[in-house]
Amino acid sequence: MARTHRPHILITGRPGVGKTTLITRLIPRLPGRAAGFYTRERRDAQGRRIGFEIASLTGERGIMAGVDLKSLHRVGKYRVDIETIDRVGVQAIRHGLSDPSVMFIIMDEIATMELLSPSFRHIVLDALASSKRVIATIQQRSHPFLDQLRSRPDIALFSLTMDNRETMADRILTSLQWRE
Repeated sequence: MARTHRPHILITGRPGVGKTTLITRLIPRLPGRAAGFYTRERRDAQGRRIGFEIASLTGERGIMAGVDLKSLHRVGKYRVDIETIDRVGVQAIRHGLSDPSVMFIIMDEIATMELLSPSFRHIVLDALASSKRVIATIQQRSHPFLDQLRSRPDIALFSLTMDNRETMADRILTSLQWRE
């Protein structure tokens, strides 16, 4: 099925600009049921970032990265738990793809940590090849897999900035309107 009139939405922007906030604001406003996951920073009592949590839209949660995790996989100062990415993120996408009532697959985010999981990379491609609409945040920095996603003809790329972040949800919702 050609998707030129119904592109998937990828949202990019600098770290801290509000991509996750935008995704969580979009979900209840979507014109159909959504499945997928989002990520959140974990901070210590002093406010220092110590890792990241991953949560499915159905409430499954786990610590996917942290300074104190025991894992062989590392991104910067964080150790990454691929099993948690697979258990929460991959399973949430898989559930959404198999549920006929789900119209939208949410992925926050597609970035270096998540890409350590081969299952995650595969399910991202499966979601993009499906009849569901993907709405995802994507790391701004160049990476071969991410560059391949951004260059697909069925992608609409939205760049979130401090200047447009208050109007971006409406812009994206407007872009979701299409005629069959």
